Amino acid sequence: MRHQRRTPPAARSTAGHTRAVLQTVAMPDVIVIGAGMAGAATTWALARRGRSVLLVDRFTRGHDRGSSHGAERIFRFGYTDPAYVTLAQESLAGWQLLQAGAGQPLLDANGVVDHGDDAELAAVESACAAEGVRTEMMTPQEAAARWPGVRFDGPVLHQPDGGRVRSDLTLEACWDQAVDAGAEIRFDAPVRRVRRTGSGVAVTVGGDVVTARVAVVAAAGWSSELLEPDVAAKLVPPITVTAETVAFFQPTRGPWPSFIQRGDTLAYGLGTPDGLVKAGLHGVGPVIDPDDRPSQVPGAVEALEGYARDWLPGVEPAALRSTVCLYASSATDDFVLDRDGPIVVGVGFGGHGFKFTPAIGERLADLADEALGLRPAGNSPFTTARAAGTT
Repeated sequence: MRHQRRTPPAARSTAGHTRAVLQTVAMPDVIVIGAGMAGAATTWALARRGRSVLLVDRFTRGHDRGSSHGAERIFRFGYTDPAYVTLAQESLAGWQLLQAGAGQPLLDANGVVDHGDDAELAAVESACAAEGVRTEMMTPQEAAARWPGVRFDGPVLHQPDGGRVRSDLTLEACWDQAVDAGAEIRFDAPVRRVRRTGSGVAVTVGGDVVTARVAVVAAAGWSSELLEPDVAAKLVPPITVTAETVAFFQPTRGPWPSFIQRGDTLAYGLGTPDGLVKAGLHGVGPVIDPDDRPSQVPGAVEALEGYARDWLPGVEPAALRSTVCLYASSATDDFVLDRDGPIVVGVGFGGHGFKFTPAIGERLADLADEALGLRPAGNSPFTTARAAGTT
């Protein structure tokens, strides 16, 4: 399906003007909309299963307009909800498979430490234990001796099998391995709408109408506007798009694990592949239109420099650089992996989804296979109703 057959153009002249008529493209099994890591992982999963699949994205390859750009992401198991711990375990196997195909390191198991809210740490420890994930509870003195770049003022939960994903390399590897498995990818291919037909879906992509048996929509804050209103109301909960800032600091000591500081505001950070320390505050940025992403957020870097002065004694607290990325979050911060007929939706990953994307891709591929009649319908814990806060 690398080469698409097109029907002959049907443009006609009316009153001296040429009216452009869309061309219909031959039917793949599945069209995936959004080539960030969730859509890329879904395409990779479907292609490995032998499905014919087309992945499209409105932006150019390697763009920074969404949530998947950048060189690093935290990989961790540390959630209070066992469903997310399980999803992380599934993802670990996927990262390892992707890494084997890439022939280069994509996942660095340099550990994750959680500190801050003692009750949350106990809940994380319990959820991890229930799912068989290794953890180690440490005193602040023990943790400071091992990781002197971070200040701890209470118990610390260490996940030795967590660490860091090299996100830019994983995204490229996922695209490449999907194509190697038979998928087609088109960048600079904006989708205008997705509608149901008697045989599946019709997706308007630039000047083409692509007909497919199933559509998987993984277009973050743009997802709802692409769908028919009744489908959007059923599958896409209210999604809030925010502009979130991360800053990069020069370390003065190490080593650096990935770290999460729990509290009223969650802070996080990790060592980067190029030797810096990245830090951010989770979900504090302004609400924006996803088409109007700012290059900087007033006061955000200063807030991160203040955090570095207070909690990261192992860095120079003046930020070397910063960047802004988009969160597209549900009301509960839960993911949506759900289906209605031939439409599958994956949204609401809101700043903590990247680590899970191999498993997200497999689960969205499962939903697509349900729509194709290739597997029986199952029960997903990541429903639209849960993410909307109605269950």
